[in-house]
Amino acid sequence: MGKKIKAICLLFCMICSLSACAQKPGPNMDFKDMESDVSIASSQTPAQDMPPAVIASESKLTIVPSKTRVSEFTKCAGYTEEESDFYNITPDYIADNSEFEIFKDVSSTDSFIMYDGEVYSIGTCFGGFGLTSMALADLNQDGAYELYYTFSFGSGVHALSIGYFDPVKKEVTILDCPLQSHGHELMLTANESGDLCVNIAVIDEKMYQSFVDFSLEAQELIGTVVSSEDTITLHISMDEFIDLLGQDGASELTETVDTDYVFYLEDEGVRDNPVFAAFIDKEITACDAETEESRYIYECYEQDVFGVNYGVHYMAEDLDGDGEKELLILVQWDDIDGDLLVFHEEDGKLYQWETWEYFLWMRMSEIEYHGNGIFSMGGGAGTIVGRYNAEGKIEYIVKCFRDFGYTEEDVRWESENLILYKDGQEEKELSWEGIYSHDDTLEMTPENQANYDEINTIMNEIWEEIGEGRRIKNVGYEENAKKIPLDELLNKQ
Repeated sequence: MGKKIKAICLLFCMICSLSACAQKPGPNMDFKDMESDVSIASSQTPAQDMPPAVIASESKLTIVPSKTRVSEFTKCAGYTEEESDFYNITPDYIADNSEFEIFKDVSSTDSFIMYDGEVYSIGTCFGGFGLTSMALADLNQDGAYELYYTFSFGSGVHALSIGYFDPVKKEVTILDCPLQSHGHELMLTANESGDLCVNIAVIDEKMYQSFVDFSLEAQELIGTVVSSEDTITLHISMDEFIDLLGQDGASELTETVDTDYVFYLEDEGVRDNPVFAAFIDKEITACDAETEESRYIYECYEQDVFGVNYGVHYMAEDLDGDGEKELLILVQWDDIDGDLLVFHEEDGKLYQWETWEYFLWMRMSEIEYHGNGIFSMGGGAGTIVGRYNAEGKIEYIVKCFRDFGYTEEDVRWESENLILYKDGQEEKELSWEGIYSHDDTLEMTPENQANYDEINTIMNEIWEEIGEGRRIKNVGYEENAKKIPLDELLNKQ
């Protein structure tokens, strides 16, 4: 499968050259005066030329977007002006004390760091708020400030995350922080002791204009970011987090990233079929229905692909309606990537059907099985409904995606595109777009309105036809999932 998943984000290819930084950010820089809402913390006795240990907002952060150097960023990142709507959201306290520049798409919330002529993704933002707060700190004590930041992603499950960019190594690292909460974000602050603090925060609804124009208010302290034995880690008080937000708002938290273990779950009844059991136990192989290539179950996985809180989920469902169940293996590689492997038994042998790649296309996807081989996957950005047919091939039923953004006059627009399929082939495509008036009414042309109404009718008919489904969660959040050593999953015995 060849998927390469790492804790660091992808480095975008350079297509142009920007002017080099005159000076690396960090404690060796001259410290400039800060605004009143910025906290300047030092863990030692201040000296006239001694910079602060941590530079962060104190209790409230207001992001003011601009188009400064956006054209340089889009060229560097490989975007065009037509396909994106990025803004520079770098706060003054970051710009005044470093060479970091932060850019965010007002529609997708995708967020990036530009530094020394190169662009770095902060991590997955799809379905969430994207980047929310920033701070400077030299926790690894190499003489240069790292850029720390909080961000969120996920519409079904709103995941809260923390990452940092190391300007010396020129790499992004996402800290292990599988927290989730609806209606809350994380915010970085500093205390008088010079600690980089993590607070629960909320968006100020009165100040909110868009994903790039908002104010964030810090609430209770729940943890700190620290450096120990040359490793930067996140220390969170889960008791405090649960007390504040309730058990439903908190997920399991591990103190360190441990990719030597994966989550493993077998649904009840999977082993009722002895052929399934023998395949799971690595005793027999399965044959690819097209290539006729045989392989053991451990050959379906790759050792370097699993991230934290991910793994495998074994299920058994009758997908083709012949009265016999197929073996389903949902392989969740990381937060935005998962594949569905399906195996059909015939005369005591297993044959692998077409792999549904990117079956899990974002961690927050709401995946449901509706029977008759039909699955639906959706989130805030849209919905996909498809099925396995009797030949083991994937047939899409509908794909429907929404998008939104803001014009140069700061008018909010929204659009939707639907592709309807019949027998696996495209049958009809519809789309609409509209803008919001001052009283927040969605306005569109009569032609767009007709398509809008038809799309709603089609989707309602599909939901009525396929009926309610059974939710398939991320395996890391299933109550009955257990942790097993990665070697146990991959070993031949």
